[in-house]
Formats: sequence, structure tokens, C-alpha cells
Amino acid sequence: MEAAILLGLPRWSSATQPPRVTTWGVGLGATGLALYDPSGHVFAYGVAEIPSTWTTAARVLGAVAVVYGVGPPPQAVPPESLPAQRLTEAQRDGTVAAAWVPLLK
Repeated sequence: MEAAILLGLPRWSSATQPPRVTTWGVGLGATGLALYDPSGHVFAYGVAEIPSTWTTAARVLGAVAVVYGVGPPPQAVPPESLPAQRLTEAQRDGTVAAAWVPLLK
């Protein structure tokens, strides 16, 4: 997560909305989404089926909300911990980065 912040993806606290960042981008691949850093390299990749309605909405909005640093719960966290709870804890702890970034063509 710190590498993303060093490359310009802002740390996200619960008191703020994620800003728009144009130096990063999200691209659609054959099997999911790729997060591109400012140098144009793939920083992270997720395998997922992307519905056309999601792509259409992203193009209309002109950006995609990227949240980086909230992964599966560590062993110390109860398995029933909800993703929203983990996000809230990560925001409180300063261990999450987020921004609205362009959807690349």
C-alpha cells in the first residue's frame, strides 16, 4: 500500500472523499481489471467478469473508484468480519489508498 502512496495514489481517511487522480488508470483486460501506475505499468490486477453495465457507468462517470490496501482479513480478524468493516478499520488505521481514476480505453 505504501508503494501506491509513494507513486501518487492518495491515502484515504474516513473524513474525506477519494480525490480524482489522472496519473493512474484502470484498464479492462480479457479476464478482469488492471490498475496502471503513473509510469504505465500494471500495479495490480484483478480477475473478474465485468458486466457491460459497469463499463457503461464508468464511461459515463469518466472515472472508476479505486480502493487499494484492503484485502482478505488477516488471521487475527474474525472470519465473519465484513468487507465494509475492514474498510472502515483500514481508513481509521491509515492503511488504505483510494482515488477516482480514468477508465482507460
